[in-house]
Amino acid sequence: DITLGWTNDSDFIYANSYYNQNYENITIADGKAFIDEDNNIYSGSVPYVNYRYPIDGKTLRPYLTVLRGDVNGDGVLNVTDVTLLISMVINETSNGNAAADVNDDGVVNVTDVTLLISMVMAGS
Repeated sequence: DITLGWTNDSDFIYANSYYNQNYENITIADGKAFIDEDNNIYSGSVPYVNYRYPIDGKTLRPYLTVLRGDVNGDGVLNVTDVTLLISMVINETSNGNAAADVNDDGVVNVTDVTLLISMVMAGS
């Protein structure tokens, strides 16, 4: 069995020469997804089609469904997100909000607030 996943946003896999003698699917780890240079998104199961896997020869990068810093989930980074994040840090109430962990280090703290302010000021 082949299962692909990633740990950091900067991880990547150059998918080359995958071979499975039973022609079974490759599995993408739960909660993970990849995107290739042609903007194809892979998650769940990657089937073996026409004697090859569609990921062969592709560079796969993490596909993030969470916009880091978008604390309120509206798809935009702005002062509202900064205000909510400050409140979360002060009250220690991030409650697993992945977007609140702006630097993706597993902790929601003042470093995330500082980074988010920089991102909003830069128009990211």
